Amino acid sequence: MNPYLARLCRNFDEPGRLFAMLVRGDRETVIRWSDLERSARGFLAAYRAARLAQGDVILIFLRHVPELYGSFFGAMLGGFVPSFMPCTSPRQNPALYWASHRLLIERISPGLIVGDRQTLAEMAENGLRLPRTLAIEELGPADAEWRIVPGERLGLLQHSSGTTGLKKGVALSYDAVARQADAYAAAIRLRRDDVIVSWLPLYHDM
Repeated sequence: MNPYLARLCRNFDEPGRLFAMLVRGDRETVIRWSDLERSARGFLAAYRAARLAQGDVILIFLRHVPELYGSFFGAMLGGFVPSFMPCTSPRQNPALYWASHRLLIERISPGLIVGDRQTLAEMAENGLRLPRTLAIEELGPADAEWRIVPGERLGLLQHSSGTTGLKKGVALSYDAVARQADAYAAAIRLRRDDVIVSWLPLYHDM
């Protein structure tokens, strides 16, 4: 059993506890650990239905919606390698965005791309050669059972911002991520009841 994923799953024993709150203007979306578990199970069922191979990379092109978290942890808990990717933005040159991501997808050869229907349609319209895709609107029942595999040592694929050139992917192991999280928690004396507030998008390489 992967000890790092086991640490994650222990949080599911407290389903009512707050996992995250998304704030946009005066709108708040509350996500509890029970919500995350249900979402992750739904994504895991979809990943298995797609017959992905252990260690396949799953590129996640989602904005900051609740499904963002379930898609990521569902991939980890299935023995796949998730990677958050940025969606289009008014601050980005569209031609540069589509050209760079077209090349990235060709180089990475992901097993699956996750997005909403609109994003996946935009990708196809702009000439991206997409492998298998999963639209979050098409998710089925959240009935997949966990099988925490010993799996790959690779936990996730993190990309640089691509400000000065093509994004560079960095493969991060579960061990490296856990060590960083533990060191960070110790440095700021993080307690169980503390709340962290961040404006950074989850695809950011910080």
